[in-house]
Amino acid sequence: MVFDSILMLVSFILLWTLRPATENWEWLSCHEIAGGGSSCFGISAVFRASFTLFIFHSILLIFLCPRAQCSSAIHDGFWLFKIIVVLLLFVGSFWIPHPFFVFWGYVCRIGSVLFLFVQAYFLLNLSYTLNDSLIEKTQDSNASKYAQFLLLSYSIVSLVICSVWIGFQFHWFAKPGCGLGWFTLILLCVFLVFFYVVALLKLCDVNVFRENATIFTVSIIAPYLTYLSWTSLASQPSEECNPFMLSVGNTIAQVLVGVLFTVITVTSIATAS
Repeated sequence: MVFDSILMLVSFILLWTLRPATENWEWLSCHEIAGGGSSCFGISAVFRASFTLFIFHSILLIFLCPRAQCSSAIHDGFWLFKIIVVLLLFVGSFWIPHPFFVFWGYVCRIGSVLFLFVQAYFLLNLSYTLNDSLIEKTQDSNASKYAQFLLLSYSIVSLVICSVWIGFQFHWFAKPGCGLGWFTLILLCVFLVFFYVVALLKLCDVNVFRENATIFTVSIIAPYLTYLSWTSLASQPSEECNPFMLSVGNTIAQVLVGVLFTVITVTSIATAS
């Protein structure tokens, strides 16, 4: 996970540093096969890093499939060799024709949709696990107040943050003539209100979902749904409905928050029973 993140960080550095530098340094340009000019340093660099990691992990999977003793050694060791292999694959990707990465971009889009389903499932699984753990601690006289404080304080803080975040999104994206912004945000609000109401109905012994679908679990998922609406609306190719279309700062913020959710997801996958 850390290894992959470092390579993706390098690709983003290439995106925001070397691409503008090609305009000032005549000697710095991509190979003609890779598109020439600054083509390989743009978003193409991110796709090249993604493709490199795909090839690297595919090779690892082949070695791990036999599930032999050497498979464990390959998985847990040889890090210097792995780093060299990844670097060679990444550098070599700059001699792959640019049209291939246009195609790879569409493959990544399809894969990202599948990942969103996996991410949502494991975030929900983590929320139930944390909820059950804290509820169990409320039965312990020594940790009862501590657990109750965490349940209550996090739920309140999450609700406040999401409300403010959604308010800003209405200000940014829900302008006259921006139907997609209005539709997305209204739909988000409807679902969040529904989830919170369902969680509160448990106080009246009405269980619409599973028993541990509490306010706390909703408060863990709500920021993720709010994040998804923000990233989707900030990707609109319209300057009128998307003030962040050319904003580097907004892109960096999306990447950082996305990395946070990804780390949480991987942690949930690693600890899920």
